[in-house]
Amino acid sequence: MSETLTPHAATPPTTGTSTPQALALRAVLVVAAVKSAVNLALSNRYGWHWDELYYRVSGQHLQLGYVDFPPVTPVLARLSQALFGGSLVGLRSFSIAAGAGVVVLSALLARELGGGHRAQVLAAIVVASCPIVLGANSMFQTVPFDQLAWMGVVVLAARLLRTGDTRLWLPLGLASGAALMTKYTAVPFLIAMLLGFLATDRGRAVLRTRRSVLAGALALAIVAPNLWWQVRHGWPSIGFYSHNNASVRAETTRAAFVGELALIAGPVGAVLAFLGWRRLWRDDTFRPLAIAAVAVVAIFFVLGGKSYYPAPIAPLLLTAGAVHVAASTRERLARRTAVAAVLVAIVISPVVLPVLPQQTMIDVGLADARKDYAAQIGWPELAADVEAAYRSLPAAEQAGAGILTADDAAAGAVDLFGHDLPEAASTDRLYQFWPPSRPDATIVVTMGLSGEQLGAGCASFAVVSVIDNPAGQANEEHGLPIGICHTSGTLESLWSDLVR
Repeated sequence: MSETLTPHAATPPTTGTSTPQALALRAVLVVAAVKSAVNLALSNRYGWHWDELYYRVSGQHLQLGYVDFPPVTPVLARLSQALFGGSLVGLRSFSIAAGAGVVVLSALLARELGGGHRAQVLAAIVVASCPIVLGANSMFQTVPFDQLAWMGVVVLAARLLRTGDTRLWLPLGLASGAALMTKYTAVPFLIAMLLGFLATDRGRAVLRTRRSVLAGALALAIVAPNLWWQVRHGWPSIGFYSHNNASVRAETTRAAFVGELALIAGPVGAVLAFLGWRRLWRDDTFRPLAIAAVAVVAIFFVLGGKSYYPAPIAPLLLTAGAVHVAASTRERLARRTAVAAVLVAIVISPVVLPVLPQQTMIDVGLADARKDYAAQIGWPELAADVEAAYRSLPAAEQAGAGILTADDAAAGAVDLFGHDLPEAASTDRLYQFWPPSRPDATIVVTMGLSGEQLGAGCASFAVVSVIDNPAGQANEEHGLPIGICHTSGTLESLWSDLVR
C-alpha cells in the first residue's frame, strides 16, 4: 500500500485542497509559444554575450564541475555546438525553451494552488511578461535553467503539500538533484524549502516518512560527481563565491538589493508577488512555500549575493498572486491584470530585450545603463585584432606561438571568431584548470595584459594595438592592450604565475 497523507493530516488547510481543475493546456501553450517567438525573433539582434563565450568554451572542456557553476549548462552548450555549430540563435534556443517550460510550470502550479482556467492562463501571462524571465531567456546563461529547475521543485512540493502523497518525494529528490547540478544558488533555495517544511505542521507531516530521506539521498547521489570534483580541486567554487559575494557587498547596498528585486519583477509583478505571498501564508497547506520564499531572499541578503540570485522564486509568488486575483469576484480584474502585465513588458522591453537596433540602443545610453548590452559588443573585432597581431609574426614563429588573455570572454572570442589560431589560454581564475594548448611557446600574443602585469615573465614586451569596436561603445574590453611577449621561460610558466 502506498504511503499517503491526507490533506488534513496536519493543521486543516483553509484553501487549495480541492481536486484541481483541468489544465488550460491550449491557452497556456499559446502564451508560451508567443513568448518564445518574441525571444527567438530577437535572439540575434546584438551579439554574443561575455558569459556565452565562456559557456561555449566550457562546453569544449566537459568535466564534472567548474569554478563557478555545475556541469549542466556546459553540457547544453556542447549539445548546441553539436546541433547548431557556432549559431548564436541555436545556443539561445535552449534558454528560450527553458523559459517556455517556466511558463507551463507556472500554469501547473496555479492548478495545484486551486486555480482554474482563468488563474492558470493569468499565471502564464504574468510569468511570461515578468522582466527577469523575459530578460533571462534572451541570452544563454545559467539563469534560465536555474529558473526552470526551481519551478520544477516548487510544483512538486506544492503537489506534495496539497495531496500528502509521499510517492512524490522521489521525483522531488530527482528535481532537487537536477537543480543542484544546474547552479549552486540551488543550495540556499533548497535550504529555504527545508526550513519552510520544518517550520509548519503540514510540512513536518509530509516530512515524517522514509521517502523524504530517500529523496535527500537521491539528490545527494546526483550531485555526488560534482562534489567529488570539488574535493579533488580544493573546493574552488567556495573561494570563488566568497570573493564574488564580498565584491557585491562592497558595491551594492542592502537597500539596493531589495530595490533591484522589486525592479526585476516589474511594477505589476511586485504587487502580484506580495498578494501571492500573503495568499500562501494564509493557507495552512501552502504556508511552507511562503516561508521558503522569504527565507531564500533572506539567505542571499545575508550572504551578499547578487539580487537576481533569489529571483527564480518570483514565478512562485507571481503564480500565487494570479490565483488570488482570478479568485476575485470582480471578473474583469484578471483580464485587466493580464493586460497591465503585458503593457508594462512592452514599455520596458528596450531595457529587458534587444528590441532596438544596436546603434540606437547605444545612442540612447542603454548600453551604459544595462551592462549586459555593452557585453555583447565588439567580440568579432577583438578576435580580429588579436589575429592581426598573431599574423604579424613571421610564419616560422606563428607555428609555435601562443595566445594569452586576461579574461575568460576574450579567450572565448578568439576561439570562436579567430581563424586557424591556437586555442587561447587565460589568466582568469575560471580558466585555472585549462592549461595552454601550446605550453612550450616562447612567443605569446597577449590581450588585456600590461607589461607591469607580465613582469619578469617576459624578456621583452611590446604593445602592438589597443582594443576598440566600430560602435565606439565603452565596455570592459575597450582600450585594453594587445601585445607580443617574448617569454623568459615558457607560456605555461607565464600562465601559471598569472592565473588567479
